[in-house]
Amino acid sequence: MLEVRLSFSYGRREVLKEVEFSAQKERLLAIIGPNGAGKSTLLKCMVGILKPRGYVKLDNTNLLKLKPRDRAKFITYVPQ
Repeated sequence: MLEVRLSFSYGRREVLKEVEFSAQKERLLAIIGPNGAGKSTLLKCMVGILKPRGYVKLDNTNLLKLKPRDRAKFITYVPQ
């Protein structure tokens, strides 16, 4: 199971505030919203490009606590 709870600010500007969701294995998850809603920022936080507050857990392992090389075993990210 994927569990996410994140907050992120660019300086003093908070762009993600306690975004929280979970996804079951073998299920499709879509992140949708208007331009500027924070979708790309959320994904960058989830893969560790940006440093958010909170966690991204995959089967109870917090991926944000892993070294980048170890995290890469679980995540693939292709920028837009």
